[in-house]
Amino acid sequence: MATQGFGCMGLSAFYSSAKDVTPETAKTVIHHAANSGVTLFNSATFYGPLNENGFGANLRLLKTAIEGLDRSKIQLMVKICMDTRCPVEKTGTSWVLRASAEDIQKDV
Repeated sequence: MATQGFGCMGLSAFYSSAKDVTPETAKTVIHHAANSGVTLFNSATFYGPLNENGFGANLRLLKTAIEGLDRSKIQLMVKICMDTRCPVEKTGTSWVLRASAEDIQKDV
């Protein structure tokens, strides 16, 4: 694993510039990071925007962005079990964890 990781949140959520990031731009940025030695990419199931496909927009964008890279050299760190639509509450029940893991497998 590289000594530096790459946080993917800004590609799709929370910063005003996220709305301007296209899949092509994300792919260029991710490939540049990987070609520069970054192997760890950090995302979350709740990185938006929340849309008709539900949560996971950042993961779906990341899935497209890592196409063409050697997946055996990439590590994904994905935060789960948080709903940004409501006050923070404990959502780490077994069925939520299982559903989050299943969603990650579909999204990435």
